[in-house]
Order: sequence, then structure tokens, then C-alpha cells
Amino acid sequence: MTTQTRLASVVRLAPTTARPVSGPQVEKHAQPTPARAAASVLILTKNEARNIGQCLDAVFSQDFPGRTEVILIDSGSSDQTLKIAGGYPVQLYRLAAESFHHARTRNLAAELAHGEYLVYLAADALPCSPSWLSALLHNFEDSAVGAVYGRHLPRPDASIERRS
Repeated sequence: MTTQTRLASVVRLAPTTARPVSGPQVEKHAQPTPARAAASVLILTKNEARNIGQCLDAVFSQDFPGRTEVILIDSGSSDQTLKIAGGYPVQLYRLAAESFHHARTRNLAAELAHGEYLVYLAADALPCSPSWLSALLHNFEDSAVGAVYGRHLPRPDASIERRS
């Protein structure tokens, strides 16, 4: 089975991995889900109003049998990103734009997550089917697998340099 998205990667955490929340000042806008999630979908945004609704629709349409939490960290959107994301059951956090750093912000998302599996998904990505998450995580049935990623395809409206 082929798994297609624009950008997604998954890592499995060791059961003893400690994740204290630290780093830049983060403003929380949603209550965390207290129960342990099987998968945490981690999405970073900034001015993604054009894409985030379609992305979240696809994430929340997954047929994954385990409990999933979605954590969205926004770094200073000035468009309707937060309003759109607020219409979904996501854990929404705001980070000052000047505090954003590609690696540190992803690490912060991991610290906030409760899932055994961390699924990093770009805000402009679109999971291709309802079985996307199950197909990605199925790979972890092999104990030698520590990380996986999905096939990346350009969006139909992508510029030519993204399609080649």
C-alpha cells in the first residue's frame, strides 16, 4: 500500500522517554487530552488559512483504530488560521513568531504530545486517504523500525518547481 502526503514523518518513542515542557513562552488555547494517545499528529502553522481546514478534515477522517490527539502550534498567524483550527478538536498553542525555530518548535510539539507515535505533518499537507495514518503506523509492527515517512506528492495546484 502506498501512503501519500506532501510531508509527513513518524517516530516511535520509547516508553520511558520523559518529555518535560520547556523552552519559549507558549500560550495554550485548548485543554490537553488527558488519556494516553496512540498517535500524536503534530502540525506547525503560520498563515495557513488556505490549507489548514482541508488538512485537518483529512486528519480527522482517518480510520485509525487508536486514539489520536492533534497538536497545533501556531507562530504568529495574522490570517484566519487560528479561527479555522479552533473549529476542530485540536490542542492549540500559540508561540511568538520571534520564538519560532524549525527544530526547537518541533521538539516543543513532541514535549507536549502524549502519543506513543509522533506524526509530524506539514500544515499544507493533505493525507491522501482515510487509511493514511494506519498505513504509516503499520510499519512499526516490525520491531526493527524506528521511523517512517510517507510518499510525498505535490498538490494539484502546486507550482511547477514543486511538481518536478
